[in-house]
Amino acid sequence: MIDLLRNGHTVKLRATGFSMVPTLWPYMNLIARPAVSSELSCGDIVLFNSEKDALIAHRIVKVGNNSMLIQGDSCICQDGWINNDEIVGKVIGAEVFGIKLSMTWSGFRIYTRLMLSSSPMSHKANNILATAIYNAINLKNKLIGK
Repeated sequence: MIDLLRNGHTVKLRATGFSMVPTLWPYMNLIARPAVSSELSCGDIVLFNSEKDALIAHRIVKVGNNSMLIQGDSCICQDGWINNDEIVGKVIGAEVFGIKLSMTWSGFRIYTRLMLSSSPMSHKANNILATAIYNAINLKNKLIGK
């Protein structure tokens, strides 16, 4: 997967952990493209290789000169500073129940900002918000014929 990203290919991979809940859930198919460090910013979800030789998808919380501070949305601790050349991909979308979600769609970005700014949210409020976003995505996909 890393070689494909480093060679300029877009890839699809399955999320397996809970560190990005509520934004990304286990078993979601993630769509990632090669990372270009000059195009990355706070809030982007990126892929990097862990010490255990597994790809991890976490969010950029701070941008430094040649590194980025990374953290999972549901993690208490940050992963630490990751050198720009260690970031191999940027998550640009996901698939849930056959529905494609674009990380660049404004509704998804609003949802993500709400999740980050209002943490910790109650489970009930989170479920209500997630359902509303899911319904909005369904409506959008129906309107554009997807």
